[in-house]
Amino acid sequence: MTARTYGVREFMDAARKQEAELRAEHARLVELDQQDKARTREVRAAAGQALGELAAALLPALSPGAIARAVSLTGHATLLQDSPIARLQAEVRALGARNAAIEGDPRHRDRVLLRAPRVGTLTRALAEVLEQRAIYQRTLEGCTHPRMERLVETGYGTAAYQVAWWRVGYYADWKAGDEILARFADKKAFAEVRAEYLEARRADAEYAERQASLEAEIAAGEALEAEHTRNVRALATAPERALKGARQALAEHIRQTPIAALGPRLEQDAEVGLLAKRWSGLEAKGTYLEQLSAEQVGKPAREIAEAVRKLQADVVKMSRPKKAGTRFAADKFEHRFQSRAPRFAKQRDRYVRTYETIYVYDDYHHCHFGSDWLWWDHMTHGRASGDFIPEVREFRGSHPEYQYQSPAYDDSHAAAAIASADGGLSDGGALVDAS
Repeated sequence: MTARTYGVREFMDAARKQEAELRAEHARLVELDQQDKARTREVRAAAGQALGELAAALLPALSPGAIARAVSLTGHATLLQDSPIARLQAEVRALGARNAAIEGDPRHRDRVLLRAPRVGTLTRALAEVLEQRAIYQRTLEGCTHPRMERLVETGYGTAAYQVAWWRVGYYADWKAGDEILARFADKKAFAEVRAEYLEARRADAEYAERQASLEAEIAAGEALEAEHTRNVRALATAPERALKGARQALAEHIRQTPIAALGPRLEQDAEVGLLAKRWSGLEAKGTYLEQLSAEQVGKPAREIAEAVRKLQADVVKMSRPKKAGTRFAADKFEHRFQSRAPRFAKQRDRYVRTYETIYVYDDYHHCHFGSDWLWWDHMTHGRASGDFIPEVREFRGSHPEYQYQSPAYDDSHAAAAIASADGGLSDGGALVDAS
């Protein structure tokens, strides 16, 4: 009995069906990825806010007592070595001294007398200069012509003009001179226009220099006034900014210090300990959600995209005339083109349940900081491997005897049946040759 085989047409039909299935799953994963990335960003934002609240609780005020307490609970000795109080005092002194100097400067002290709109001495002087320049600039504008400078240089209209009448330039000068003269109804000869132009040019340059000097003087006074205003504002906000800066430095210290070492110190204060647990849990949650999504959504999505690419390449290959008679063994054909939808659905369901279990976790207060605490196990109730997460893998590698123990508050239905997704895609065996 002859074994069943499949032909190229059947290959093409199965390939189109499989491609549609792969593309549909890829679209689901992309949508899931976008949704969960938005939720992960929310968790990251909440972690940042929690760290700010922790730093504020550690350093409620910028006082020697508050700083000593913060150093005791965190070990952040920089707060003592580089005292924010001393820096604040130095800033206040510097700003105060600078403003005193500004206030004694006549440019600031007499600012109303000098720069008041319409009545200030500098303001009025500048207005007069601009008014005079406008008069001379009207003459200069009237003399605007491509040949005007040549006419002046050659002395056109005066005895100094030596261009012979048979030269082409003579007639061009004549024409230009007449065009310019026509603009001045009160002038009878170009020589009169020339004389007025030269005087206007000289006077305009003189007034321009005076204008620049006045504007620079006004700008310097305005700059002093603006600096004084900024300094007043800086003085008013200096304590708040100094406290904010000290808290930010404290928060960065907390972020960079292993929580296993820092946590027990923070727990010495009940309120601080609770805030520290919430921040640590949210920080871990954000990391877990990012890496879970990358492993069980991003990675499969890339694998599916690659599977589609290979499938399309096989379709192109099998479209060649020389492949028209190709036959495929039934077992390999059916294995390759069997529907992957059930496995895709199972993987997605596992991912969603794991993600949701971590996302909704909020029992941060049950944490007991120490070397044997792993947020992943407490968030997943020890029911998910998580070895693809570096923190989890390293923790288990450095704690070979560790075994998760369910705390008394745990319940059996909080995160039931969650597990890591299956491995990558399998093409089920090649159905086309490599040629």
